[in-house]
Amino acid sequence: MKTSTLAVVFALAVSVGCEGDLPASAPTCDALETVATQAQALPAAEQLPCLEEVPLGWTVTTFEVERGVASFNLSHDIAGSDVVVVALMERCVSAEQAEPVELAPGEDQERIHVQSQTTYEAERFHAIEGGCIVTTLAFDGEGWGNALEQIEPVLTTTPRDVLAERLREASDGALDLDRMRR
Repeated sequence: MKTSTLAVVFALAVSVGCEGDLPASAPTCDALETVATQAQALPAAEQLPCLEEVPLGWTVTTFEVERGVASFNLSHDIAGSDVVVVALMERCVSAEQAEPVELAPGEDQERIHVQSQTTYEAERFHAIEGGCIVTTLAFDGEGWGNALEQIEPVLTTTPRDVLAERLREASDGALDLDRMRR
């Protein structure tokens, strides 16, 4: 039964954390199980990171969920492995400088650490109600501009309340994403 499988996936993700292929689909905005698993990692987050689609040449190489953080890594067939890391976190924290980034919900900040003809390294912070989405970009090679142009338009978010409604509909009301928040 699909409803009980979804419930078990969510319970495992929240209680012990999960890594890798659970769930198996890429975190596209229409991948209900994957995005809902992220939501369980940070119940206060009102927006959840996702991809409109996975562009040609890109693959999701890692999907990790544990209490308080969910992340996925993206690799590009030319630009390299794990060149983009998207993390849903409790606070905006710079991995490069190991310090908090103070932003109000709805505010964005970009920190470019290196930008040259062959290298682009940056962190992008998007403060949301109940958390922060941190995107780390680490391109090394001549074609980084083209790869960045491909991935930027598909990196987006989905509202938690929309996801919760889709989950209720898909499970005929058996699953409530926000039961644990109450």
